[in-house]
Amino acid sequence: MTNNNSENYVNDYLHFIRIERGLSENTITSYRQDLKQFVTYLAHQSIQLENVDHVTILSWLNVLKQSHKSNNSVIRMVTSLRKFFGYLAQEKLLAHNPMIHIQPPKKSSHLPAVLSVEEIDRLLQVPTPVNPLGIRNRTLLEVMYATGLRVSELVNLRMKDLHLTLGLIQTIGKGDKERIIPIGEVATTWLQRYFETSRDVLLKGQESDYVF
Repeated sequence: MTNNNSENYVNDYLHFIRIERGLSENTITSYRQDLKQFVTYLAHQSIQLENVDHVTILSWLNVLKQSHKSNNSVIRMVTSLRKFFGYLAQEKLLAHNPMIHIQPPKKSSHLPAVLSVEEIDRLLQVPTPVNPLGIRNRTLLEVMYATGLRVSELVNLRMKDLHLTLGLIQTIGKGDKERIIPIGEVATTWLQRYFETSRDVLLKGQESDYVF
């Protein structure tokens, strides 16, 4: 499959959503821009569309993050790719859908209505990070706040689930469904501090696969 074929698939998809789905030209233009960027990235990386997997997608999203794209831009890209690859899988043009486990970052307005920003800040300040336990507890809250993980997901988080260089973590949620979630710089910094100063102390010479 050549890059030209990738572009042909994009054109076929855009034709499909225009004719079959009746989407507006503005929406189609947004999809076209996103998919063109992605296909260009694949060409630069010498990756064929048929060989795209979730690692390819995560690497591309990391490129966007490193380019200081807003969360909303990354969310739109994830949506565009999810619909595009869903179409290719439905039409049996690809053997697999690499977007199945990809989760977009949360929008900036994701805070629960029951808590104000000030209340969240006070909650994060409760643990005193002057000893290993305080640093661990602060890190727990920062990771939960940054990712929206459920408590059960947080306590079952394993070291192999962390991809901090990509700014991402993996988790198994309800229904044993795997999710891949972006994690912000603040939470990443706290995790690194926790690993450097506290985790080994709390383990007391034991080994564990779990982050906390």
